[in-house]
Amino acid sequence: MASGQNPPLNDDFALVSELFLYVGNLDKKVTDKILYELFVKAGSISRINLPKDDTTGDIRGYGFVYYNRNVSALYATELFNGLLLFQKPMRVNLNSKERKSI
Repeated sequence: MASGQNPPLNDDFALVSELFLYVGNLDKKVTDKILYELFVKAGSISRINLPKDDTTGDIRGYGFVYYNRNVSALYATELFNGLLLFQKPMRVNLNSKERKSI
């Protein structure tokens, strides 16, 4: 292997172009800033999306966290799934935008 090259990855995550997290069971008090401050502990975040109810303006109880590196998303699931936030256990699951064809 040439110097500076990474070893090939032999798992399904190597085929995923972008992993992101679904974060569910969120309290209405959760904000983008709160999610950022918590989830940045797993790695560099590219963006956070917290969908809001059109009528009330409250969050819908779930959101999405996008990391700059897939390994950070994997690590975040281990760190935060089931963690209590405002006395509610978060559900943190991996999602992928698309899979590359082999």
